[in-house]
Amino acid sequence: MAILSKKYNKLIFLAVVLISSIVLLNQFLNKSEVKESEKIKNFAVEQKQILIDKSEDVATLGYSGQRKIAKDTAGNFYIAYRKKYNGYYEIFVAKLTKGENEKWLVSGTDNPIAFIKSDQRVPSITIDSQNILHLVWYGSDIEDERGNRQIKYSKSIDGGKTWDNWKNISPVLGYSGNDYWQEHPNMFGGSDDELYVVWEGKDIKNNHQQIKFSKSMDSGQSWQNWINIGVSSKNSQSRPTIVQDKNGRLHVLMYSFLGGQAQQIQYSYSDDDGNNWSVWQNVSDSSFDSRHISVSIDKYNNLHAVWRAKYNDSKPTQIYYSVLENGKWQKPVIVAESVNNQFFPNITIDESNAPFIVWVESEKDYGFPKEWPEKGKIYASYFLNKEDRFSNAEQLSFENDNLYPNFLFKTDNFKNFPFIYTEIKNSVSEIILDWATNFDL
Repeated sequence: MAILSKKYNKLIFLAVVLISSIVLLNQFLNKSEVKESEKIKNFAVEQKQILIDKSEDVATLGYSGQRKIAKDTAGNFYIAYRKKYNGYYEIFVAKLTKGENEKWLVSGTDNPIAFIKSDQRVPSITIDSQNILHLVWYGSDIEDERGNRQIKYSKSIDGGKTWDNWKNISPVLGYSGNDYWQEHPNMFGGSDDELYVVWEGKDIKNNHQQIKFSKSMDSGQSWQNWINIGVSSKNSQSRPTIVQDKNGRLHVLMYSFLGGQAQQIQYSYSDDDGNNWSVWQNVSDSSFDSRHISVSIDKYNNLHAVWRAKYNDSKPTQIYYSVLENGKWQKPVIVAESVNNQFFPNITIDESNAPFIVWVESEKDYGFPKEWPEKGKIYASYFLNKEDRFSNAEQLSFENDNLYPNFLFKTDNFKNFPFIYTEIKNSVSEIILDWATNFDL
């Protein structure tokens, strides 16, 4: 019996050794597979796909210039968009808070921040150092004057539970029954919680849209009278975006002909808090139709810009990138060339100081140059610092019905990038929050 027991124990020992060897071998093979996949794929989506809300508007998160997502110091997310409420398009701000078991809870989707009873459009959101939410958008005050759209503002000091009564920040007078639109505002919160807003609009002296600027130095209580940054009376100026660097310089980009043959990305700056501005400078190629701007800024004060351009009549539109270093714009480069049309890019900067870019891609051009996409796929590219180039494009969405991806202005986690986008189902936009995970870091 003792001999059998010894043999039995020996067999058990050998079995344990064999099993352990198999486990170690599998772990080694799995690690090898991960390393190999990392060479092929730089990032992927976590596929949490948190449904925030639904909207009847296919462009509920449009467009590239405005930030639709903000994050407070407690880690809560705020998403600005529009949807129908009692027959009118109104502005909503959804809040995402992490509850028990790491589950995200969504609030703020039942009621708009204001019920104006006239269609409202294109919000831009930011959050200051005191966690106060600030929001601008455009729309008419009353339904009977739908063409008299003004730039509106509201703020929330309690995490989106309540919002101040809206106000027109700096009304553009002169409406007389025609389309007198002020539209596409973009807001940026300054280093000392100043609020800077740019938008496009006509005025009593200009029949073409001009880029206008206003600011608030008291947390939105009062606003400076608007000014035109740089008038081009024969050309419209469109879709501006604004940022401020660490030295206090304000940077504005927009697109316009400005006497050229195609829409171009134009740049201006101010060193005196927006009182005076430099002459518009073309930062794109003069032969390309260039639009859909998104910008961010890194810790070294370099300004990173992306836009879409078409460089050949027989070629699809592509996403271009340039950086402002030491006061000079670098030659634009294609981010990730494709046989498909690319449009509506959005950019963020991570803690390693590298840009991460997302965009929409489709076989269709959707009415170039004034694209109005109905569906597409979301792709992304990340700048590889060690190789001094952008990664190959990776598909972040897995259907062909996604639009308008939008990042935080900067991410505080350089391996996980939260982003929002829409998924079109039966002509309804589902607003989704997800995370892109970077394997390259």
